Amino acid sequence: MTGPDDKTLTQPALNLLAGGGRLSASLMVLTGHSIGRMFRIEKAQTVIGRASDADINFDDESISRHHAKLSLSDAGVRLSDMGSKNGTLLNGEKVEGERQLRNGDKVQVGSNTVLRYSELDMLDEAVQRLLYDSAIRDGLTGAFNRKFFSEALQKEFAFCVRHEVPIAVLMMDLDHFKAINDTHGHAAGDFALVSFVGCVHRAIRTEDVFARYGGEEFALVLREVTEDVAVAVAERLRRHVQDLKPIFNGTPLDLTVSIGVATHATGVFNNVDEVMAAADRYLLLAKSDGRNRVMSKWLSGI
Repeated sequence: MTGPDDKTLTQPALNLLAGGGRLSASLMVLTGHSIGRMFRIEKAQTVIGRASDADINFDDESISRHHAKLSLSDAGVRLSDMGSKNGTLLNGEKVEGERQLRNGDKVQVGSNTVLRYSELDMLDEAVQRLLYDSAIRDGLTGAFNRKFFSEALQKEFAFCVRHEVPIAVLMMDLDHFKAINDTHGHAAGDFALVSFVGCVHRAIRTEDVFARYGGEEFALVLREVTEDVAVAVAERLRRHVQDLKPIFNGTPLDLTVSIGVATHATGVFNNVDEVMAAADRYLLLAKSDGRNRVMSKWLSGI
């Protein structure tokens, strides 16, 4: 027996399995940095290594610059070691010559990184990418989350120490954000956060790591950037936010941001905790000095 609430809605059905039979080869990170990240294997030759020109790149000193190679053909994917210092393991066995990869195989490069080889259809691949994205990004704004930022900063700091190049961290706090929530409601506050993140994303490089650190506080790491350049970037962001004026339910919202800038060069800081503490210190100075401004060691003199 059925009632009026038991009717099934009739509408054209989307074929979610269209193209599902086509398999793509990929590697997913199981351990090490960027757990859950997926790399599709599409080229005839794909190099795994630490070098910046490696197709699949890991900033891990136990991985050789050009560590292992994947060869794609109609017969599938074959794995070979490229004379790496620590060797390449396939399901726990050292790779000698070329080895054919099969669905579910585990490949270890270096001491910390294990990758799982998979042959996925389009739907499975989309789900895996969505799961990874949801694990590293803030659900509201789409910025990276704090956990991802902390891991990325550790890697960037290690890279900069190893190559003796500078790195900058910007800590940002939206000014008087509570007043937006109190005056216009939390929906307006959410809208302001999303608008702010979009503004920042449009103004930074794709390789820069921008994250929601907590509440209305955000963090940005810039590789190979000196203090004068980092301050210029921060000032440009400050102006963009000030001019943004996002409109919520017909009402323009006044947004401003305070920014603290800390820059590491050889010998300045011992670890990422010291860099973050310095960026936080300059952020507090920017806020105590009237907000809507940028502060750094260079600007403050302390």
